[in-house]
Amino acid sequence: MKKVDLVISDDHKGLRQALSKHFQQSSWQRCCFHFIKNLLDSIPKKKRKKIYNDLKTIFLCSSKNEALKRAKEICSKYENEHPLFVSKLDEGVEETLTFMNYPIEHFSKIRTTNMLERLNAELKRRINVIRIFPNMASALRLIGCLCMEYHDEWISLRKYINMEPFHNLKKDRFEKEPSLAIIS
Repeated sequence: MKKVDLVISDDHKGLRQALSKHFQQSSWQRCCFHFIKNLLDSIPKKKRKKIYNDLKTIFLCSSKNEALKRAKEICSKYENEHPLFVSKLDEGVEETLTFMNYPIEHFSKIRTTNMLERLNAELKRRINVIRIFPNMASALRLIGCLCMEYHDEWISLRKYINMEPFHNLKKDRFEKEPSLAIIS
């Protein structure tokens, strides 16, 4: 690997510091699921379902401008009733829309950390079956084998992301605006 183009994570402060130190040229995508979850923590439970449905519409837009417009509409709708929610939404929505700078075919796969969450759940499930490892090497062997299995599946059987549209996008941007190029 020569360069990381996109990092997808929640808003963990230590992780953000590490990214700004070691991956300065990378784009950062705040996980939409975690963002929505954090926003809903400031809303009474009875009203969460309605607001959740409104929030989902932001991330279903086909462009960043459309999504930002939708976020402003939601802010206007709830500004009197839930000012803390509105300020958090207004402050953080931009960093959850980084995925919209990439090909639309990738939107559903790069807007959240679902892929990583799924891998972690599978690791936990397999580790719970064994419960006690004789030594650290045996635990690392199991985890390594599972990661290699997932890697092989993503590359051959069920390609998680077709990188061709991404490479074409990078090529187009480089030809039009060299200063914005993301070249590995």
